[in-house]
Amino acid sequence: MVTKLLLWVENRFAGKVQFQRMFESMNRISLRGMNYCRGYTVELSGETFALRHVHARLRAQGVQHPVVFDVGANIGQFAGVLLSIFGKEITCYSFEPASSTFMHLQEHFKDTPCIITCQNGFGKEEGHIDLFSNQDKSTIASLYPIYDLQSKTVSTMAERITLRTVDNFCAERGIQQIDFLKVDVEGAELDVLLGAANMIAQGQVRFVMFEFGLNNMTARVYMKDFFRVLKDYRIYRIVQNGIRELQYSEYLEVPMYSNYLAERRG
Repeated sequence: MVTKLLLWVENRFAGKVQFQRMFESMNRISLRGMNYCRGYTVELSGETFALRHVHARLRAQGVQHPVVFDVGANIGQFAGVLLSIFGKEITCYSFEPASSTFMHLQEHFKDTPCIITCQNGFGKEEGHIDLFSNQDKSTIASLYPIYDLQSKTVSTMAERITLRTVDNFCAERGIQQIDFLKVDVEGAELDVLLGAANMIAQGQVRFVMFEFGLNNMTARVYMKDFFRVLKDYRIYRIVQNGIRELQYSEYLEVPMYSNYLAERRG
């Protein structure tokens, strides 16, 4: 009955010029309903729920002292929420490549031994590259000169930074397992995962949280690329009060800010 009704609505209204404004409004409502462009705080984005979910899953798997990578830590906003949920029985490596931002990150956690601050970014290979931003301690610093919708300016400030790969960093530090890898690097998320290819292939990364949005257009990265790299994971869209498992389709190629959680199968 529902299918027949939908077919009737489609035949009666869809594709007609006089109804385009209505469908455009419905499209905007639907995108907001799926939590696109809703999350400028960890509460609105649903990241708080996702962190609680990961914490519960790790405890159920017997992980008492999880190892966390906070890639794109800024001044520690995410790490602060992480501590409030996980407590201090973690080892959290917080990575921030921008010099002035890193100084604030260090100061923020100088008396918190479980937070280890590191001044580098991650990519698919090691080297040095320019990091672009439009202001000091920018929360949207990127490897790409991007347009900031809020300030309506193009990022022009540039700083030469160091890039590592997750695989090499873990090999040097003797890190055998990353229980939770959070990546928020304004368009370069896929490169971070490519630089963790060995750890991911060997099943040494349990959870991955990543952002997808407008900056991925600049990077020419698609959701299908994440599904390819994370083929051994279940991928979920993070909404405010839960997670929604996804199967890849072209309808997921929406370059609007949203967050995703990947959980390794098995």
